[in-house]
Amino acid sequence: MTHITVVQCRLIAPEGTLQHIWAMMAQQQTPLINERLHNINTHPDINTWLTANQLPSKLVETLAQPLKTQPPYQELPGRFITSAITLVKEMYASWFAVQTQKRLSLDGKKRFLSLLQSDEQLLQDSQTDFDTW
Repeated sequence: MTHITVVQCRLIAPEGTLQHIWAMMAQQQTPLINERLHNINTHPDINTWLTANQLPSKLVETLAQPLKTQPPYQELPGRFITSAITLVKEMYASWFAVQTQKRLSLDGKKRFLSLLQSDEQLLQDSQTDFDTW
């Protein structure tokens, strides 16, 4: 199980600086994250990655490279891009873990159902009928 430590800090800066940082996060970083999530989700190899239970190691960085030079992302500082890449990786790692749990649960239910037999099959296997009980 992964342990994540959350660090809180208070940014003390002039109002204009705070507004600029907020604007970068809301208008540039968030769309970058959403675009990465969408590109991975619609990628033709998503089922292969789901089977492997992970994304290829440098996939998110590779998909983010061309966007670094395109507006509106070209003005983002490197740490905002790195943060977006890390967030996308963590979100997919979490999603893969949930999908694995669901797959294991479904496999267990299928295995249980395969053990069940119909009444007719049970009667035939036991070579008896309901009247003799």
